Formats: sequence, structure tokens, C-alpha cells
Amino acid sequence: MEELNSLTKPTLTDVDIQNRLSLLLEFLQCNEVLYLWQYDTEGNCLWTNSSLPIYDTMLRHAKDFDEIIAFGQEHDTPLMITSLTGMMWSVVYQKDIAHQLSRIHIIGPVFTAMLSDDTIALLQKRPDIREHWKVKLYDYLRQVPVVTTTNFIKYTLMLHFSINNEHLKPSDITYADFNYDSFADRSTKSVDYASYWARENVMLDIIRTGDIYRKSSLGPASAHLSNMQPHNIQELERTRQYTIIFIGLCIRAAIDGGVSPDTAFSRGNIYLNNLSHAKSYGDITASAQLAFDDFLFLVHNHLHLNQYSENIKACIDYIELHTDDDLNIPLLAEKIGYSDYYLSKKFKKEVGVNINAYIKKARVQKAAYLLVSSKMSIQEISDMLHFGNRNFFCRAFKEEMHTTPAAFRTSHQKY
Repeated sequence: MEELNSLTKPTLTDVDIQNRLSLLLEFLQCNEVLYLWQYDTEGNCLWTNSSLPIYDTMLRHAKDFDEIIAFGQEHDTPLMITSLTGMMWSVVYQKDIAHQLSRIHIIGPVFTAMLSDDTIALLQKRPDIREHWKVKLYDYLRQVPVVTTTNFIKYTLMLHFSINNEHLKPSDITYADFNYDSFADRSTKSVDYASYWARENVMLDIIRTGDIYRKSSLGPASAHLSNMQPHNIQELERTRQYTIIFIGLCIRAAIDGGVSPDTAFSRGNIYLNNLSHAKSYGDITASAQLAFDDFLFLVHNHLHLNQYSENIKACIDYIELHTDDDLNIPLLAEKIGYSDYYLSKKFKKEVGVNINAYIKKARVQKAAYLLVSSKMSIQEISDMLHFGNRNFFCRAFKEEMHTTPAAFRTSHQKY
């Protein structure tokens, strides 16, 4: 396959690339005012259509440029960078005929949602932002274009094709970790609330858009509470309260993303109830992690459910909300007004799996949550989710999760 790709992907000259970039920029400017940047392998800016060099400074605060260069020396695929304020850049690498890094092309910054006045006001209060930045910060941020995540990924792939003559998929993009070093020094402040708030905004935007590709740029969602690790009972309660608020915001973000209020609040109540019984910092952070992942995939799945008919979506929603009920085809058919045969046939045609297989998958996912978030035994979970017996439960779980329930619980309960 690699040999075939090399034959169908002729090497472009520098003139070819510049002509393609000119056409791409002209095309992009029809829809949005976007900024392109070209750098050499030392990190020096060679060209840009932006008149604001401060965006270059912001990029270097979001990610050390040496790391950007190092990634390009080892990889051919694009790198996407997100700052804690939600600004995004995409990096595309140009290689020479010897496959050595020769140019770095960057598109950005962009926001994927409108920046509110409250957000800008809070950013201006941050102690780690220099005073002379704050004077013009409002204007600089207001001029950052707003682009949907989907479109920005498309533009990244178009930029890569323009330079490398290679078609990629969204999953080929690497999402960089945050560069925390450019933010406030935590050694002089027990909790950096500004960074906490900024990271929270990014997480909620990821849920709202169902952007599972961008999730990897965050690292573990439980790290959101890492600078709130308690040292006494009072601090533990404070962390619990912040997590309750966070889960409430996740519920609303999921609803903004299209999930029904019934589904979002029902799922949220599970995590809120679990938090009320949490005895340790580990229990709390596990709930935060599970809630974030759950709501993100709820929105992502909902967006993909748009390809299904309304009755099949209603059937799926009912299954997801009632995994601990005795589900069967006659019950589901009655709920949505279909005959047993017609529901089975239509469900398989639209979803690609039969109803019983989907029910089993939903129950395994619920079991995974209970294994991490509760003290229930494996047998109790098996009984609650109607697996019939422990052996069948363990076999079904391993087919879906590629590990046993006991091993899954051990590997995810780190505290």
C-alpha cells in the first residue's frame, strides 16, 4: 500500500506548493478570514497574511515551538494545538525530497465558539498575563475568527493536501497536550482558578460539539481537579462541590449538543448520586472522568443518530436509559408503535446490528461505569443488568471491552 501511495503521490515543487497555497488561501477567504503562517525549521516566521504578530506569541505560549519542530521531524501528519483559552492552531509539515523537514505551515488561531464578554473580562484578571498585554487583549481576541470544529479539521486536511498531495482522515490528526508551563506558577498558589475555569470551558466546548478527536488534547478529564487535591475534610468537600457544579455544566453542555433533557438529566443524576457517596478524592475524580467521557460520547452518538429515523432514535434512547430493566423486543416495539417483526427488521437495517446485540452492548457500557464508580460486586452488577449469570456477563464484557470485568475494575480504580 505504501508503494502504491508513493506512485500516486507525485512530489510537488516549491512553486507548485506556493501556487496551491495561494489558491487555498483565496478559497478560504471566501468563507472566513483565516491566517496562514510559514516557518523555517528554526521556528522563524517566513511569511504570514496576518498583521498581528501577537498571534505568533500566543501560539508559542500554547505550545513550545521546539516541540512543534520535534514532532514534525518524527511525523508526517498534522498536529492540532489547543490553548487553555480555547484558541486552536493546526500545524502541517513540509518535507524535502530526502524526507527531511523543510517548512512548517500553520493555520490559526481560531475559536470554535464565540468568546463572551465575561470570558474576556476573566482573562484580563489573570495574574499570569502581563499588564501590557491586557490593554489590547480584548481587541486581539475579538479579531480571532470563529470556525466550527468540523470546518477547522477540513481546512487542516486541505492544507495538508495542498502541501503534500496526500489525502488524510480526521483520525490522522494528532492533538497536542496543553503546555501548562506558560500558565501561573502553582507553587505560589494552591489553586489556579483562572486555569481551572479556562480548562473547564474547553472541556464543555468539547462535550457541546461531541468532538472526540479533540478530547485527546486534554489528557485525563480527572486532571481538571488535579490542583484541588484535598489535604483535609474541608478541602475534600470543596472538591466535591466543584465537581457537582462541573457535572451540572456537563449536563447543560450535552443538551446544547442536542441530547434530550430527559437523557442528560437522567444520566447526570447517576453521577450526582455517586458523588454524594464518594469517600475519597479518587472516588470524586473517577466520577468526573466518567461523567465527562459519558456526556461527550452521548453528544457524539447523538450527532451520528441523525442518520436514523425518529422511531429508531427513540428506541435507542429508551435502551440507553433502561439498561437495568428487563428489555425485550415486544416491550420496545410497544413503546414506539411498531410490530416486533418490523422493529427488528428496521433496527437491523438502520443501525447495522440486531436489537439484542445493541442491548448487550449498552449493558456492558453501563457495567463498565458501575465497576469503576461503585462498590457493587461483579455478581451484583451482572444481576442488576440482567445478564443471567456471571459467566455469561464476563464473556459478554470481554467481547466488548477486550478484558475481564475484574481486570477492568483493577486498571481503572487508581486511587
